[in-house]
Amino acid sequence: MSENRLKILVVDDTRTMRMIIKKELESAGYEVVEAANGVEALKLIEISRPPDLVTLDIEMPFLNGFETCKKLYSDNFTKYFPHLKNGRVPVIFITSNDTLEDREKGFELGATDFITKPFAEGEVLSRVDKVLKHSKKYK
Repeated sequence: MSENRLKILVVDDTRTMRMIIKKELESAGYEVVEAANGVEALKLIEISRPPDLVTLDIEMPFLNGFETCKKLYSDNFTKYFPHLKNGRVPVIFITSNDTLEDREKGFELGATDFITKPFAEGEVLSRVDKVLKHSKKYK
């Protein structure tokens, strides 16, 4: 994969959902890697080129999206993102459990955005583009 393409890590325990998101993002030229849960996602970050953005489902086995986000913003993981402002990779939660409480918790943890499942075609790409184009100013 090209080192110049922006890399997105898609984390969702549903294979079909990962495939839908991956297809949409790859069609716009993003490099997409997948993880089935938070534990797998954190391991991928440790062993490969870190992503420029992470999409996270909330309800997943082993390590849910909130706990994964918390770990991403811990000192153990911000070191993998020295090229990003404050070492914080943008996180977009993509979830069917979109409640006010979940949004508040996600934003308190540092999430950039929320997308509710099911989402419209093009919605994930639009939000990812918006976040990455905005954050480029701070790189």
